[in-house]
Amino acid sequence: QLVRTTSAAEDMCAVAGLTSDRLRTLDLPTLALFGEHSGCLPTLRGLEEHVPACRTVMIPGAGHLHPLVRPDLFLKHVTEFSGNVPS
Repeated sequence: QLVRTTSAAEDMCAVAGLTSDRLRTLDLPTLALFGEHSGCLPTLRGLEEHVPACRTVMIPGAGHLHPLVRPDLFLKHVTEFSGNVPS
C-alpha cells in the first residue's frame, strides 16, 4: 500500500547524489547488514564494489526486514561494528 499511495518506489530509486564515484571516496568504515533473502542484494553488491571500507554481514534465513525478524543478530553486529570504529 505504501508503494501505491506514496512516492516511496520513486524515492528508493533516486540516486540523490550517491554516484559510484562519490561512493568510492568514502573512507569511513561502513557496515552493510543484509538478510540473505533480501530483494536488495543487488544494492549490497554495488556497495561492496564501490565502497572501499565496506564490511558485509549477511543475516542467515532472513529477508529485508531482518532487524525485526532477528533483532538479536542485528544488535550484535551493529554493536560490534560501532565498538570497532575509531572515534
